[in-house]
Amino acid sequence: MGMRFSPPPENALHGGDRPQGPAKQEQQQQQSFSDFCVQHDLPLGTLTIRPAQPEDVGPASVLLTRAFAGSLQGVPIGDARQYCQDSLTQPPRGVLLVARLQPTDLALLPPGQATRLCATVGLSFCRDTREDFPTLQPPDDAVYLSNMAVDAKLRRRGLARKMLAAAEALVASAGQREIYLHVRLADAPAQQLYTSSGFEVLTRDNALLAKVRGITPRALMRKRL
Repeated sequence: MGMRFSPPPENALHGGDRPQGPAKQEQQQQQSFSDFCVQHDLPLGTLTIRPAQPEDVGPASVLLTRAFAGSLQGVPIGDARQYCQDSLTQPPRGVLLVARLQPTDLALLPPGQATRLCATVGLSFCRDTREDFPTLQPPDDAVYLSNMAVDAKLRRRGLARKMLAAAEALVASAGQREIYLHVRLADAPAQQLYTSSGFEVLTRDNALLAKVRGITPRALMRKRL
């Protein structure tokens, strides 16, 4: 399949040849995140993966709400919308990547839309852009991946793997070399996705203690890029 990748400029990520102050470096990295874009030419159509924009907040919040409905990770639509809205101002401390599909089958398009938002994945580059976890806390300065979600009508088409690859490309272009994530112990397909993509399990929740605490047993995974 064809793929077009527009990574951030190298000098934007690392400040060029001249030393830069922290504020200038953050501004440059914020711009580099905004410029990030990956495109795939698929049988389904053209898939574009990029940071969320204001017009993505509504459909992304609906996608996240539906993806996690019925689980302990489920959130009300209002909370999902606030998360998506907050993500717009987080780069480079965090970013929400979204995938939009320009389908060959126009029946897949929402009314009045030229593309369909079909997947999300979140990246947190510091602790203040993610929640405090009751167990299995990743390192404070580590990159943490979360909120991987794919439109139910487009699952099993390889979109999750493409979102994961795009997230890894952005993390690597930002000079980071590790990604952490949590996966539910009962979610075998997600575990298979991450394991086959090079993630390894570092530690797992004790099932009995998790039940006492009222939390879903998970594993903490890591990949070195």
